[in-house]
Amino acid sequence: MTSMHDDSVQETIPLPGDDSQKKTQRKHTLGEMLGLFALSFSYGFLYNSIIILVIPSEVQRLSPHKQSVWVSLIMGGGAISQLASPVIGAWSDRTNKRVSILFYGTFLAILGIIGFIIVRIINSMWVLLLSNLVTMIGLAIIYSMLCVLLNDCILPEQVGAGSGALAILGTIGSGCGYGMFAAGIPLVYTYTCYILSCLACLGVSLLFIPSNLDAMLSHAAEQLQSKTSSTSTDSTQGGQLSLSQLFLSAVSLPSPSRYPDFSFACFGRLLFNSGLAAQVYMAYYFRDVLKASDPTKMVSMVAVMSLVGCTLAALPAGFLSDRVGKKPVIYVGISICVSAILSFLVLESIETLLLLGVYYGIGNIAYLSVDYAVGVAALPRAETEEGTAPIDAAKDLGIFSMSASLGSVMGQVLYGAVLDIYSNDMGGATSYSSAGFAVVFSLAALFFTLSGLSVRWIKCVR
Repeated sequence: MTSMHDDSVQETIPLPGDDSQKKTQRKHTLGEMLGLFALSFSYGFLYNSIIILVIPSEVQRLSPHKQSVWVSLIMGGGAISQLASPVIGAWSDRTNKRVSILFYGTFLAILGIIGFIIVRIINSMWVLLLSNLVTMIGLAIIYSMLCVLLNDCILPEQVGAGSGALAILGTIGSGCGYGMFAAGIPLVYTYTCYILSCLACLGVSLLFIPSNLDAMLSHAAEQLQSKTSSTSTDSTQGGQLSLSQLFLSAVSLPSPSRYPDFSFACFGRLLFNSGLAAQVYMAYYFRDVLKASDPTKMVSMVAVMSLVGCTLAALPAGFLSDRVGKKPVIYVGISICVSAILSFLVLESIETLLLLGVYYGIGNIAYLSVDYAVGVAALPRAETEEGTAPIDAAKDLGIFSMSASLGSVMGQVLYGAVLDIYSNDMGGATSYSSAGFAVVFSLAALFFTLSGLSVRWIKCVR
């Protein structure tokens, strides 16, 4: 598809036969970055509202008992989907077909949402699990490709701003999802909006992806292969792989001893998302501890206020990280997240909870706005004629993406088990005690803290 910016792109992304500078990266304006990463809006629109609002509310509707266990099981099924990130990444590294893969991911996400509509008709918990699995596979593919576009198209000195653009689009999308729940819009209409947003945002992203990107990536891969055959993270770089070889290549992790920065980046991301996973059970906290009459609506209101904080801080945090360094921004974000999650244990009035949502959102986005910039900087690299280049960018960014999902599921399963220990069956329905939530929020604060400590050991960023 023809890019809106063919003239400028052709000057900086020449065809393979051109002898001029052969780079897929160029300087982007903020508007161009927002257009390039438009699908991040639909990702946030679907992902956050599904795991925080749709799944808990549907589980509560379909099963009055063992709700935390069912939520953990469904989220665990979603974790399997995250294997798609490195597998699709490995495939993308060898085929260099970023656009086609974006199409496949969007199609799967839409197919999964259709499954959610079917759940409203047949009331099946197992169809809910399958629909969530398919949707999460699609979203994992979409986000994996968006993040590799950050590496493909954005100059190193703009990676912080690009990461911020990714974050703010996801934040605004999340806000729209939460806002629809806060407004009481029926789920069927929300699902329809999910589908329309995927189609619209895919169209916008396609307008801003350079039309000759795949050709240039193929040419760059041939150059890299000829110079790095002895240093590649797998021996089949650039070749035709069978399905089993592709899977084995995808799950082959870069050596922690050889690439410690990448290992610490993945571990820190896993821990941070383990902390974030506590918010999945926030609706039950508002229902059972704060005795809210409409806990889903209350969670939506706090989430919307959190996203106000995210929106205010996303781009400033990204631009600031390009100037003062990534680590100071991350440390501030971690400190805010720890203090905010513990404050939920002592604050009860809706006014203070809404303000706490803004505060928590600022800390959350301070981390997330530079998260992928750290991941891109820490990618395993090899020497080329023009310096260093990532060896398996899409695959390794897929592993980086999967670390977040594994952290989320690890936290969700752990928190679900903790709450089940502190559960009570009263009046034919399950409820959870304040002691259980005190343990959950304390564990989340611990994970946030350990995440910040792991970033300290990453040497490639300041």
